[in-house]
Amino acid sequence: VATIVLPGAVTLIPTYTITFDSKDGSAVSAITGIESGTVTTKPNDPTKEGYKFDGWLNGETAYDWTQPVTSNLTLTAKWLKLYTVKFIDGDNTSSVRVADGKVVEKPADPKKLSYKFIGWKDSSGAVYSFDSVVKSNLELTAEWERLPPLPLWAPKDTAVTNTATLPIWGY
Repeated sequence: VATIVLPGAVTLIPTYTITFDSKDGSAVSAITGIESGTVTTKPNDPTKEGYKFDGWLNGETAYDWTQPVTSNLTLTAKWLKLYTVKFIDGDNTSSVRVADGKVVEKPADPKKLSYKFIGWKDSSGAVYSFDSVVKSNLELTAEWERLPPLPLWAPKDTAVTNTATLPIWGY
């Protein structure tokens, strides 16, 4: 088979369009005029209140932005629901947002004078496992154990971890 190229002939390269369905997220403009066989750049991620954007899907498959475009496409946003995990340690409250099905990072152990931190408990009173995936909003409360009072004196070579200054009246 021989290829004959005629002088002045124009080779037409098809162009394609990628449209985006953000599933109630912020609008994303279509990418038009993509030459067949070329790679295009990913647009800015859409946003949606209460959700984390988790990529674009082509059908049920994550779209691979390194592959050349060879047809018109409609990509659909994949969203993960965000939940709030609140940490209450008595004096302070903090919270983080965690995507559905992900684990929450364990915060640094809180400190409280004259108490030992035991762990974080959920609303049922069970010790929370930080290996558990988050499937709803959570409130985790610090569990404390009261330390015994410190003696006013300590034998030599005894480590004293909590100290206090006591007033001495009359001096």
